[in-house]
Amino acid sequence: MQAYTLKRYPAQLSLAAWINGLAVAQSAVFTVFKQHEPAAWSIRSSIIFWSIIHAGVISCGLTVFIQLWCNKEKEAVFVTIFSPLATVMVAILACFLFGEELHAGSILGGAVVIIGLYMLLWGKENERDRNKSQEPSLSTYDEEKLSQLAVESSAEDK
Repeated sequence: MQAYTLKRYPAQLSLAAWINGLAVAQSAVFTVFKQHEPAAWSIRSSIIFWSIIHAGVISCGLTVFIQLWCNKEKEAVFVTIFSPLATVMVAILACFLFGEELHAGSILGGAVVIIGLYMLLWGKENERDRNKSQEPSLSTYDEEKLSQLAVESSAEDK
């Protein structure tokens, strides 16, 4: 989806702003339905304010911008490769920062999902490379056409 959007709208920073702006609107609508108390909406300290700014601008905005840039430079497959790393980092940070327990079943299940995703991406990359190698190059095609035209014109001359 991002690759298609990037082709139609190549301004990465503006696209990142639009994506995050729509996410803010969706989150605001959901939060209004979920939290009705006005006291919950007030920002009481500067640390909360800067946490919100950091989460919105740095975490979300910069992440989307980098993903769009990578998508433009490489392809969607390259961007997708890093998704499992986010899952691993969240699990590790939750364990160390919040004291959550990691169970063997969770680790094994996560490993199976991540290995499956990497196998899928590896297969897609190999398929893409094979399809590129099977396509005739433009120069070979042109040479065949020229030789065919030469044969046809020599046959007409006789």
